[in-house]
Amino acid sequence: MKRATLMLMLMLLTIFGTASAEVPHYLNDRVLILSGMHGGTAWYLDKSSVLVEIDDPPAYVITYQLFPARYDLETGEIIRVYEALQEKYLYNVKEHEMRKFNGTEWDYIPPVGPLAETGNEFSGEMAFYIAFGKKFYGGRQWVEHSTGEMRNPNFGEEIYERVDDSY
Repeated sequence: MKRATLMLMLMLLTIFGTASAEVPHYLNDRVLILSGMHGGTAWYLDKSSVLVEIDDPPAYVITYQLFPARYDLETGEIIRVYEALQEKYLYNVKEHEMRKFNGTEWDYIPPVGPLAETGNEFSGEMAFYIAFGKKFYGGRQWVEHSTGEMRNPNFGEEIYERVDDSY
């Protein structure tokens, strides 16, 4: 029985060990900061491009460049960095809402919930932190509407630490 358990553990480590390859947290002399990753794609926020376009409390609009990159699932090595995407986010601090401009309208980004709703990259949160030195959704719990439970956002303190460590 011990041998079967050991074999199972080794097999699971082999299967899941390769899926947890770590990608670099920074590119381009720490100017590009990892803001998320999923299924072979990583996203890097260009901290030097963060610009507050509208500063009219309680509303703020921030734009920045986001670089998608392909990485090797086994090694985490960056294979290719693609051209920058221009991102634009609206933050309403009174209503505690973050919205991403999709080219025609503002899509609401919920603070908690399934990754299909919140996304796998958190550059919107990071951009607000870079611009104002404050967390937008982070640092507190939010009600998940589907369950009514209080939850932390799908990201942790590591995104703020990456920003702080990039200077």
